[in-house]
Amino acid sequence: MRVEWSSVHWSIERLLAIGLTFLLWRSAIAHLGNPYYFLSSIYAYNLTDSFTGQIAAFVLPHAELLLGLALFLGIWKRPAFVLTASLFAVFAGAQLAVLAQGLKISCGCYGSGESLEIGAVSVTIAVGCGVASLLGAFLAEPEVSSCPPADVPSPSLN
Repeated sequence: MRVEWSSVHWSIERLLAIGLTFLLWRSAIAHLGNPYYFLSSIYAYNLTDSFTGQIAAFVLPHAELLLGLALFLGIWKRPAFVLTASLFAVFAGAQLAVLAQGLKISCGCYGSGESLEIGAVSVTIAVGCGVASLLGAFLAEPEVSSCPPADVPSPSLN
């Protein structure tokens, strides 16, 4: 029995999308359920001022929900995977900055009850999720455009 390579690509891409969706939604629900804890986690990183921290505390959970929805539904696959990789790159970069400052704080990833202390494990998870997102972008089939090719002139209205 021979398995089509494209079906293997599709299966791996879907597994990555569902796994990343689970992590994004788990984080978003925890942050939306306890926004003040999430805001205090952002402030603990010591990377933003008060206003920027408030904006991040509002935007990040909603971005995680929307990216998870796009990945789960399989819409805008490549952009969703690339944006998810970018988000995890920001998370990894922020954690590396905390390590460089010598702070011993919780990552704040999954709310007050389940967050890891920032260290090799938390950074590896963020980097691994970013790499998984890039692999998903690579495996995702390109979107079919409904626009005419650029070299075809559009009909004139005259």
